[in-house]
Amino acid sequence: LSGSLFTANARPYTPARGTAERTAILDPVRHILEGQINQRGVFVVDHLKVDGSWAFFRGTPQILDVTPFVYLGTLLERDSEEADEITVALLGKIDGRSTFIKHGFFTTDVWWQRLWERVPGCPASIFDHGY
Repeated sequence: LSGSLFTANARPYTPARGTAERTAILDPVRHILEGQINQRGVFVVDHLKVDGSWAFFRGTPQILDVTPFVYLGTLLERDSEEADEITVALLGKIDGRSTFIKHGFFTTDVWWQRLWERVPGCPASIFDHGY
């Protein structure tokens, strides 16, 4: 990831739409997804929180014209048949560099529940505890 992923702000917070910070968080997630399905898209953000050097994102991908992705014939075809269409990513800064800690594109469970307990230094404040 290039540039600064997180800015100094009150904690926890959600970066506003159209800001460089929000783009810096969502672009790497989008690029990985697009590389696996060879389609360009955006995310409908359900949850995005930043706290210090950490960010947690959950959303649904869609094609730029707001239609769903077509997974037939892609690396995610099988996953799309067996799980909910949800994208989740935990990002953090390690040694001054922004990086993915964990991510997933489809899920049959809520694997990120209590993830902060398994990742040293990760704040519980960025997660959606009601999901």
